[in-house]
Amino acid sequence: MSKQYYFFKLLSLSFLSFSILTSLKSEAVLIDKTLAIFNEQIITQSMTQRVRDTYETRKFLAPHIYTNDTSKPNYFIDLIINRFLIRDKLKKAGIEISDRAVDDRINMIKSNFKLNHDQLLSFLDNKGISYKEYFEVMREGIEYQQFFLKHITPLVNVSDQELKNLFIKKQSTNKTISFSYYLVSYSFQSKTESTVNKKKLLDVIKKYHTTGILPSSFSNLEKLDLGDLNEEALSKNIQTILKPLGEGEFSFPYYSNGKLTSFFIKEKNLKESNSFKNSKKVLKEELFGKKSKKVMTSWIKRERNQYHIKYFLNPLKVKSK
Repeated sequence: MSKQYYFFKLLSLSFLSFSILTSLKSEAVLIDKTLAIFNEQIITQSMTQRVRDTYETRKFLAPHIYTNDTSKPNYFIDLIINRFLIRDKLKKAGIEISDRAVDDRINMIKSNFKLNHDQLLSFLDNKGISYKEYFEVMREGIEYQQFFLKHITPLVNVSDQELKNLFIKKQSTNKTISFSYYLVSYSFQSKTESTVNKKKLLDVIKKYHTTGILPSSFSNLEKLDLGDLNEEALSKNIQTILKPLGEGEFSFPYYSNGKLTSFFIKEKNLKESNSFKNSKKVLKEELFGKKSKKVMTSWIKRERNQYHIKYFLNPLKVKSK
């Protein structure tokens, strides 16, 4: 056979091979869909599904990251986007978590739990996650801690007043603890309990307390400074109303003897203050956790506007197990 025949045969086989490879590549692209883009980084169906499939293990390994409501639309995609966002912010601040730093963290964990490498691998296998994935979750955890210390902690402040009010609310049903008050009362004459809208009256009282301005329809509102009072000096009904409230709060108007009355708590003190002192550390951790979560959410929402983020197939539904 001529050289020309072999040339065309080889060309045909090459074309066939190219067609098959192109077909397989196209099929792979169709199977692994692009779900979102963060700047130039592509977030695929398989990446997102893997986070979904290993979510409980990730939550066990890094509970400070995997804590939100998994029913939210795009939740698993947003986890990946947040990871990219935090990593980029740290990079701009000159902070990059090296493989060595991750190895050191893993070795510390193995030492604390008295595990060798094979035992760790066996543990991860039982949890359904590879060592490579575990390594990256550990890196993600270190990044999050560094980011939190640099960008979130400085924005969160917990005051003594907030601690005190939280303690008071937690102890509102504790009959062994009593309080002393500095009260200011606001009363408005009303023929019946339903004659005046209580919510509207409370709004008027709050505004009057701050500005000294009263609408003409509430010109008969009476203000009385009651001064310091022990809880025992108040009626049971008023004790019940005031018990769950903290300093700086108003009670909802209640009806008695032809008047609707609201109390402003100027001061509220515990008679047994040791109980409060012993609880301050735990209370502060609780309040800090709640406030930092809100700050974190606001920070991420604000920072995302500085990046090119695009979702596809909205709303995105990642296949469940």
